[in-house]
Amino acid sequence: MKHSIRIVLVVILLVSFATGLVVAAEPIPFSLKRGIPEIEVIINDSIKAIFVIDTGADHVYIDKTFAEKHGLLSGRTQPMRPTRGSKGSTEAKLFRVESLKFGDISLSDLSIVSIDLVSQIKDTSMGYPDGVLGYSFLKNYVIEIMYGGQETFNKDIEDSIFAHPFIKFHKNGFELPNYFIFEEIPFEIERHLIIINATLNGLTTKRFILDLGSSYSLFSPNLVQELKLKNNSGYLSIDSIKLDAVLAKSENVRVLERDMGKLNHEVANLNIEGVLGTTFLIDNYLFIDFSKKKIFFAVLPVY
Repeated sequence: MKHSIRIVLVVILLVSFATGLVVAAEPIPFSLKRGIPEIEVIINDSIKAIFVIDTGADHVYIDKTFAEKHGLLSGRTQPMRPTRGSKGSTEAKLFRVESLKFGDISLSDLSIVSIDLVSQIKDTSMGYPDGVLGYSFLKNYVIEIMYGGQETFNKDIEDSIFAHPFIKFHKNGFELPNYFIFEEIPFEIERHLIIINATLNGLTTKRFILDLGSSYSLFSPNLVQELKLKNNSGYLSIDSIKLDAVLAKSENVRVLERDMGKLNHEVANLNIEGVLGTTFLIDNYLFIDFSKKKIFFAVLPVY
């Protein structure tokens, strides 16, 4: 989006909804230090941890080493089918924590899967998080996420919540802010993955995974060849990506070439040509409604 946005922000503590008044969800700041949205959580009222918001993950995961260090695996654990990552498979064990808290969310008696997170992450040069909030948690909410502080948003709003990245988890209803024009993008769910149609450079439309937990957007070798993308200092770039004719990203998007064959083989009916991650989402403001299978993209400001 190339439009600068000037917003007069009114902080609303209560919003109206079809079923009555609901308390507005609390904005939770997140870090993009590793290129993916990470928030601080509190486990069992005392243990601080950093968890990734990851629509590409199926469960709530915690790193085995972190869990052992804090005595979280000292009780009963239940072996699960091994989890497969970019570096191979890893042992998985299911256990429960008394509580998990962040922002205005408080979860009790929560099932978490312990795995070796290093085996799931391709690049650990900047370290790795302590855990992952995946689909089993996210599906119960409407996710509002704003990758602020980027080119999308004007410097006039430095003191507003829109000056920095934030995420909200809406449980009992939500209302789209009236200072933006939003476009609805339908999506499918295959297993736990969000699948959308994207038109690339106005030339071809393909199926993609939309993944908050991927720092880069990934294109298959066939797609790279079809679009004649050129390598520039180790990465590729594409001029425009549209979702169902909505210009969700109009500037150069950095992408990496990755083989999608294994993923397409493992998940029936997937047939994707890539993944749209942070390099696509970075200047966007959106809502993900799992129950309606719709994404609401802010495409224009209301002046």
